Amino acid sequence: DDRQRLSIGLHHDKYELTYRVDDYNAIAGLRDSDETDGDATTGRADSGGTASTFALFAQYGYQLADKWDLSLGLRYEDWQTDKGFLGATQSPARSKRGWSPKLSIAWSASDQIDVRYSVARALRFPVIEELYVNVVDGSGISMISDPTLEPEDGLFHNLSIQSNTGFASKRLNVFHEVIEDVIFNQRASNGVSSFLPIGEVTTTGIEFTWEQQQLLNTPASIRYNLTYTDSEITDNIFNPNYVGNEFPRTAQWRSNMMLSYQWSESMHSSINMRYASNSYGALDNSDEVDNVFGAQDDYFTVGIKASWQIGKSLNLSAAVDNLFNQQAYVYHPWPGRTFHIKVAFELAR
Repeated sequence: DDRQRLSIGLHHDKYELTYRVDDYNAIAGLRDSDETDGDATTGRADSGGTASTFALFAQYGYQLADKWDLSLGLRYEDWQTDKGFLGATQSPARSKRGWSPKLSIAWSASDQIDVRYSVARALRFPVIEELYVNVVDGSGISMISDPTLEPEDGLFHNLSIQSNTGFASKRLNVFHEVIEDVIFNQRASNGVSSFLPIGEVTTTGIEFTWEQQQLLNTPASIRYNLTYTDSEITDNIFNPNYVGNEFPRTAQWRSNMMLSYQWSESMHSSINMRYASNSYGALDNSDEVDNVFGAQDDYFTVGIKASWQIGKSLNLSAAVDNLFNQQAYVYHPWPGRTFHIKVAFELAR
């Protein structure tokens, strides 16, 4: 039946982490010889554990009519952890199961315009670093994980309108997401970095994308997108003062554009531009200083690239990223002006 389609899959992964500390106190001249439970004089300890996921998923599609299409999806996950430890302290084994359903319905308004609405629930179980990585020094804990973290639980809505005309494709996405128990790594002023569950984060936004070949009847092409995102902490049982704050590391505005030009069959060049507005890095939205380590600065970068195909086997290309050498921090310093030269030779088969 050409109106129906079915995809099924099976997934399994297992991760094992053992974070061994070379526990040595140079002042006292002491070493933890067995590297299992740390040394009380330094406060350091090994940590680790295992995490595994078994998943089964299926997606079914049915063409309801000439202009209507339905898709249904379902994913089942069985997540387990075991053998967790921090020094001599053992973490109990855990087991969680969950379902992630999806529904999507599409309407072909015309030969050029398609409209699709999708809604889905999705789980994200903690990865092994969020559960078991612990780094401790003589002044206290500098990074601490949490073996009791719950999975993130999100409800996602998306409305998409797409237009395809000739060599052009345009799409508008409107999205709304509510995610509970968001796992976020936060570094406090005392140097402690912790994986914390955020009660609830609500995100609403709109995205526009445009791809066009033969721009203005020339050998040029363009790829462009512009996204506005409003992401807000809407619940936090640990600190209600965070409610209403912007969720960290989420720029309100992002945009990318690439212009390409085909000079001949063998020569091609392009210019790309990337922009992101600034954002906060801390849950309390107190970090407002730019151009310092840990900041989430706004940036606008330009890059250029040229490529020359010499015969069937040899290709030469050169590029410059961050052409105007803008200085910005996205937690760490953003790379400055960077040059690339590439020579590729393909041997005949």
